[in-house]
Amino acid sequence: MRKLLFLIVTLIFFLSCEKEKTSPVKYWYDNIGSRTDIPFLPDSAANYFSYAFKRKKGDKIGIRFKAEFMYARYQSYNVYDINTRSSIASIADVATQADAGNENPYLTLTQPTNRAYTVYLLPDIPEAQAYDNKLLFPDKVTDVAVLLRNYLAERHVYGGVALPQIEAFDLVSGESVPVPFPLELDFASFTNIVTDLSRIIDLTQLFQSDNSIKSFRFAGLGLFPNLDNQYLLAPLRLYPDEVAIIKFRPPSYPATFSELPTAAVRYFSLGLGDSKTYNYRTLADFQFKVSSDGNIYVVIGRNEAGIIAKAAGLNYMEWVPALENQGLIVYRNLLTHPDYAYNMNLVPDVLKNLTQVFNTEYLHADTYLEDRAPTGLKMSKAAYLTNFGGFEVVY
Repeated sequence: MRKLLFLIVTLIFFLSCEKEKTSPVKYWYDNIGSRTDIPFLPDSAANYFSYAFKRKKGDKIGIRFKAEFMYARYQSYNVYDINTRSSIASIADVATQADAGNENPYLTLTQPTNRAYTVYLLPDIPEAQAYDNKLLFPDKVTDVAVLLRNYLAERHVYGGVALPQIEAFDLVSGESVPVPFPLELDFASFTNIVTDLSRIIDLTQLFQSDNSIKSFRFAGLGLFPNLDNQYLLAPLRLYPDEVAIIKFRPPSYPATFSELPTAAVRYFSLGLGDSKTYNYRTLADFQFKVSSDGNIYVVIGRNEAGIIAKAAGLNYMEWVPALENQGLIVYRNLLTHPDYAYNMNLVPDVLKNLTQVFNTEYLHADTYLEDRAPTGLKMSKAAYLTNFGGFEVVY
């Protein structure tokens, strides 16, 4: 009997060890934008998939991502130095060549079944220059991350396809080598960074005067920004007895896949978050009601029946309890068309121009973008319910 028990225990131990040894390594980490515990001001219509690893300076190892184009409004890759959380290089869907015998749907404007592609993540050394679809990072970078993004994914958060297969190879010999072990890159774990960023972003509240609401350009440095995105921020303090209204004239966006090449932007949205870089609400371009004058009017207030009823025919965003009395309006333009006259890059970056704190007109986005930049007014709830606080509203 003892021998039998010993054999059973030994077998269980052996099987558990075998299971441990054969458990697949998790290379991709999901950061789904609709989660409100994810920092760095994600758009809730976007999904972010990260693979990160450590390397040594001088390593001549390349990473190959083999995948299919997603079924989504947009997809891209960005490579980051994890220590600075800043993008070093990116490649958007339209710039990605399909594999031989396959098609890029963002160029053909169809949805082919043969949609395979390969993207290369490589140190910026001579041996890496000949590759197509390459993301180059400086050889001195030792903590590397790549983020694959999509916006408005169809079918599921992965855009109807599998996440890319990851292969590693020697850039000199071309031979396969072991894939670098993945680092966990879970955005929700960056709590210490979020605290530091909060102190800096809170300073932008000083740029608002009286009850007016103005927006400022923010490049997203340190927030794992997408190089295809442009951002305007409007800091807002809103107390329980207050309501805010903003308006802006929107850019054109592709309501259908065939409109991708001609739209002013690939996507735009308005988000409501805080200085800790958590995003709580997003209105995507297709969700907005556009008024007869061509503008978008957005009422921002707490979840009260009277406030919501008064906003009928306009757009409403809830000021969620987590914001308490201080928040950030984030206006995003994605993949702006080169011919669009109201490119956000015309606006000085607020965090790079803090010396202009007393010259706010220089920093105001509407100085450069006119009515394409969100502006508005906050008012008492009583004034809002009476006549929108005197703010002219058009339906």
